Parts: sequence; structure tokens; C-alpha cells
Amino acid sequence: MRFRRVTGIIAILLMLMTGALAAPVAAATTYADPQQRFSFTIPDGYTPTPQVTPPVVAGFVAASPAGANFTIQVRDATGSLDDATTEFQKRYASGTDSQPGPNGVQSLTLGGLPAKQFDYFTSAQGTRFHISQVVAVNGKALYILIFTAQEGDYDTLVNQTGVALSSFAFLAAGSAPISSQTSDGTAMYSDPQGRFSFAVPIDFQQSTGAGASKVSVEFESRSLSGNVSSYFFVDVQDAPTDTTISLSRLATFARNDWIDKKYSILSEQTVSLGGQPAYRFDVTKTLDSGANVRTVDINASNGSKVFQVTFTCSSSRFDEFAARFQGVLSSFSFSATPNPVTPPTTPPPAAPTKPAPSVPAAPPPANPPPSAPPPSSPAPTDGHDNGR
Repeated sequence: MRFRRVTGIIAILLMLMTGALAAPVAAATTYADPQQRFSFTIPDGYTPTPQVTPPVVAGFVAASPAGANFTIQVRDATGSLDDATTEFQKRYASGTDSQPGPNGVQSLTLGGLPAKQFDYFTSAQGTRFHISQVVAVNGKALYILIFTAQEGDYDTLVNQTGVALSSFAFLAAGSAPISSQTSDGTAMYSDPQGRFSFAVPIDFQQSTGAGASKVSVEFESRSLSGNVSSYFFVDVQDAPTDTTISLSRLATFARNDWIDKKYSILSEQTVSLGGQPAYRFDVTKTLDSGANVRTVDINASNGSKVFQVTFTCSSSRFDEFAARFQGVLSSFSFSATPNPVTPPTTPPPAAPTKPAPSVPAAPPPANPPPSAPPPSSPAPTDGHDNGR
């Protein structure tokens, strides 16, 4: 089990702020989806992001104003346009750190089809952002276009990206189902080495920064959690010997780590991960910033490998995110195909609380809202101080 400071989302945002991605795209350049589902005209001066993770299909960032950006997501459509709009608006515009924008829900067309648009404000790392989502359904696919800028740059973003909306067109394959997603719209992640897979919650996106590079894979929520990010990671390491490490040894090792890091252990219990016996710790700690965080840590072995799945969230929003993380655990498989398990709406019951060590009491932690904007200030203390 390794410790590291997670800075993935901050690194991504700083890259966007500085435009350190690629050369700006010339005016009137057309972007065509590789799967031939849609196309649009790229706004003058916008740069394509070099790497995106499903359900994001494409992303572009402005040279000026710094950090202004937009992304396109494609998911399986599981309901009506109104249903999708209501769900996204509820999720992103009514959180504890977000407020609805001044424009309400507006009707428009996207590629000749009915669409809905709503805007909202959110704050991240001390910066306030204005965000707009455009939602449309074409056949079996749900399209979400997300426009993000710092509050004072929002009008400029709207003017610059208007050409992308007006030129948007659905191509011949636009109604094709999305093979990389599950029936409920969540994306599936399969480890490139074929060691594991799981279903990714709808509002989490893969991290690619320095912290995430130290684990096998990490995902962070675009639904920000105050001063603390909501994130989870999966790490795989070789067992200490050539034989399968025992569950009791895993539990002892993890327990000592949490105590050394001055976490209070709320509960610990034997569970199952991908059909294998696993050990779960629920721990908490109050950070130097005063923020209280909570972490769920699952440890298991499979063959000669040790697997660690860890989720961290602000304690005040733990109940809100716990069901999403339980969906990750339920779908987790030691193969390339996630288990077909429907995530429960409530977290599993905790085992009887064990005495906590006599030390201070919470763990660490973001990818911005649907296409989060880049903060211009240094990264604050956000709880990414553990990263087991």
C-alpha cells in the first residue's frame, strides 16, 4: 500500500489555464467524431484536449480567456429529454456548493433535434465558475455539451462557442448505442492489463495528473464536495511473497497504516470484492484545514496481486456519494467485464464500531463539474494527504 499526495485534478486545471495542451485550431475547422455520430465547427483559437475518458468524447479549451472550455459527452439514453435534464440540473445546479444560474431551463435545438439548456454557478479552489449544459437525445444516445468559464469570462465563452452549437450536426451513426457504457448510462472501465474492471459512476471522470499516475487508476467527481474532493482509486501491487497473501495480514497492514496516519477507525469488517474475500475499513479524520473527511478502504488479494480500492469524501456528503461507490464495489470484477450488479440506493450496513485509536480523528479526496474549469490560484489543502 503506498501513500501519495493526489494532485491530479489540479494539474489538469492548471494545464487548461496555461493552454499547455496543443496549438490552437484555426477558424472554421470541422471536428468529426471518430465514430461518425456528430460534427461541428471548432471555435477559432480553441485547442483540443489530448486525452479524454468516456463518457467524454471530445474537449476543447480556449487560448483566451484562459481556461474557458467545453466538452461533449455521449451516453446511453435511458429516459426522455426532460428526465435527463431534470436529473442533471438536480445533480449539478443544486449541490451545497452550487447555485442555479439566471437563465433557468431553456428550449433550443441541437443538430435539428429538441434540446434543453440550463446554467449554474459553482466554486472550486476559491474561484467561482459559470457553467452551461446543453442536453439532447438522438435515438438511443444522450448528448451533453458542457461549457465552463470563470464567472467574468462566461459571456465571452458563450460568444466564442456559439458556432459549435449552431453548426452541430448528427451524422449517420448518431443514433448508435454506446458500447462502452452500461444500460444505466455509467461508463465501464477495464484495466489495460486485464486485471480488473468496474462501472464508473455517472458523475466521475478519470484523473490523469501526478497523483493519479502513482496508482493503477483514479476517478474524481465533477460534483465538487466543498473544500474536499470526492474521489476513488484502485491500486494493484505484487504480494510480498510469491504466494497469495492472507486476508488477516492485509487487514493488519491496513489497520496499522490508518493508525500511523492518525485516522480514527469507525468500523472494520470482512466483505467481498469481485467474488473474493476482502477486508473493509471505514475511517475518518479532521484535517488541519478543519474539514472532516471520511474514507472507505477495501483490501483483497487475487493470485499474486494485492488490490486496494479506496474512496474518500467530505464527511458531510458521505451519504450522498456512498451509494455511487457501492456501485463500483458491486460491479468490480477480476476480469475485463464488470459484474452486472445494480448499485443499491443506500450504503451497506456497517459492522459494529471498534474502539478507535487514541489519536486525532478523516481522509483525503476532484475533476470539476461536468467539464470543470481551471482555477487560477494555487491548490489549497484538500485532504489529498493520504492516498493509500
